[in-house]
Amino acid sequence: MRLLTFLSILIVMASCATLPSQNILQPLWKTHKDTVSQIDIWQLNGRIVVSDADSAWNARVIWQQRPQTYQLVFNSPVGGAMRLIGTEHQVVMNTADNKTYTADTPEQLAKQVLKVEVPVQYLHAWIRGIPAPTQKKLEYVLNKHGQLSRLEQAGWTVDFKRYASVDGIYLPDKLFLQKQDYRVKIVVNKWKPNNL
Repeated sequence: MRLLTFLSILIVMASCATLPSQNILQPLWKTHKDTVSQIDIWQLNGRIVVSDADSAWNARVIWQQRPQTYQLVFNSPVGGAMRLIGTEHQVVMNTADNKTYTADTPEQLAKQVLKVEVPVQYLHAWIRGIPAPTQKKLEYVLNKHGQLSRLEQAGWTVDFKRYASVDGIYLPDKLFLQKQDYRVKIVVNKWKPNNL
């Protein structure tokens, strides 16, 4: 009985000594967010898995981002290579079987061609560990370093599982996203921010 009481006290003490107050972390968060927001050119290599209650889709991804354009290349074991090229006004997808699809948003194309829901327009911010500026309504939790640990925005919950130091700046390299039955897992193997 004494052992059980002792273990209970240890668990309570450990839970009380976890994270600093979210208010105390705000200056760290502001500095981190301001620094990361300046990164608008990058290339990353990684993996993405998208699943719902009925199916799953996965691919290696190469993402090249410029201030006005972006390109994502997906190499899927089932569907071959697909290229998504976007600007502010239009998104074009070229598939492995030489078909071309266009839409106003990348979300429309992903749903039409891949039959999955991926929040590509918000990922531009989330992949850097910051909220999407176009969606003001949000809730978030910070980790002990003043970085996002969890973000709720645009109907999605984003869990930032891990960060990697890239030239002294911490960027997410493992993210889990969920919206109702949809789940998206992204693991970044290599970050190349070109304007640090």
